[in-house]
Amino acid sequence: MRALALGLTLLTGSVTAADLGTWGDLWPVAEPDMLT
Repeated sequence: MRALALGLTLLTGSVTAADLGTWGDLWPVAEPDMLT
């Protein structure tokens, strides 16, 4: 279950990171905050 959520997060996070680009390097840390 967790792996599935991580996969979805990775997919969405990758698209968002590519969109913003700025925090792409910080993605693992910044991504959860961006979703919230």
